[in-house]
Amino acid sequence: SKKNWIKTKFTLSKFESMGVNLAAYRMPPSEMDDIGENEEPFELYDNFNIAANITGNENWWDLVAYRRELDSPGLNFYVDKVAQKRWLPTIDMPTPRPFLCRYASEIPTPSANAGIPSNVKTIFTMLPQESNYAAKPSHTSCSDGVWLVKYVDGVTKVAAGGGIMNEVGDEALETIARSLATNLRKNPREMESIALKEVTHGFVVEERFTGLEADDRAAMEFKIFCFWGRVWIANWRRGHNRFGLLHRNGTVVDWVAKKEKHESLPDW
Repeated sequence: SKKNWIKTKFTLSKFESMGVNLAAYRMPPSEMDDIGENEEPFELYDNFNIAANITGNENWWDLVAYRRELDSPGLNFYVDKVAQKRWLPTIDMPTPRPFLCRYASEIPTPSANAGIPSNVKTIFTMLPQESNYAAKPSHTSCSDGVWLVKYVDGVTKVAAGGGIMNEVGDEALETIARSLATNLRKNPREMESIALKEVTHGFVVEERFTGLEADDRAAMEFKIFCFWGRVWIANWRRGHNRFGLLHRNGTVVDWVAKKEKHESLPDW
């Protein structure tokens, strides 16, 4: 059956991605009204398609639920941190320098006879000993299982889950290795998307990238929301504190909890 899309004040007339106006892409003239026609070739992947679910009455959380419940083949690739870290360099996409990208199957199986130690000890020996890094499981979201490590002037500082950096002893690095090893056997939370639950268990250790003015504070993070590959809005956070929402051009959305010190992004 055919859906009738009624234009409202929320309908976008222009939404460009890679030079293509997706707001009008392949829309029949009778449904386009004053949107205009677009003849440029553009491939929209069917495995992201939620059109069959849309009624027109959805709120934000309804749309989030549709995304989480998508079980289309191949979606796990887009949330698999190991797969992404290995793929992005092949298309010349700049990323923080990866130190380790391993699936559980790529960690040597412990064997006393073969002299192969436990996973904890194996991972411990793999971790960078001088370079600052961020370590995270391949199959979790938010700050679950995330560790940040900083070496400076003979001192080691660590933050769990993107929190505040604290000076630690050598035993903390073994704690990180044990956490990464444990997460190789843990499944994502029940609330996570079907795609994330299908990701092969593993972990990534990559170069730690920090804000210039606050190296020891909780991690600054931008949670990016995209539609068909184009940034729509970003959630600006430091640790668990939300600083604001950002438009695509980097300006801050005028919202109820907006503070004067967060009216704009840092200059850097």
